[in-house]
Amino acid sequence: ALFMNNRAKIYRGVNLLANGGASFATLATGADSESYLGNVGLSMTPHRSMTWGLRYSVNRATSSGGGKPDFTSSTKRGRVSVAYNPLATLHLFLSTTWVDQDSGNRTLQNYGVNWAPFRGGALQFGFSYNESLSSQDDSVNRVIVPNLRWEIRPGASLDVSYSAIDSESDLRESKSRTISSSFRA
Repeated sequence: ALFMNNRAKIYRGVNLLANGGASFATLATGADSESYLGNVGLSMTPHRSMTWGLRYSVNRATSSGGGKPDFTSSTKRGRVSVAYNPLATLHLFLSTTWVDQDSGNRTLQNYGVNWAPFRGGALQFGFSYNESLSSQDDSVNRVIVPNLRWEIRPGASLDVSYSAIDSESDLRESKSRTISSSFRA
């Protein structure tokens, strides 16, 4: 196996990442396995309150022999993200990921917001929406979590959150809803 990683600061606020590698193996079954991976990413901070990110990756794996049919899989991913802090008490994040794999194409979204309306952060609101792709069964998982944290006084706080988790694939669908809270004194 050989993997290489490189980072470069192109300019103040502009960073480049590139890595890749390959691995080769003969499994105990006698099958030969090859795997290739490549990534390139760019982060840009045009202003101290904003960061942009671009990322692209390619992954390819093959196996042959060992009394089993030859197998090849490949995945390409592209991601665009932005984080923005328009105020010291407000943080916004969003990203979109495009996935191109043997089983089809998907677009995944992720969003987040955190807001503390009072100085010092005694009261904090949060909301996140995340989509991910499971490599096991090609399901899309969606997680929605609004939350609240109230620091009543130093050492005493109340946390309340709700989570909605949905998972969908060609074979199954599942949903979960949870409300949780904790009080610390």
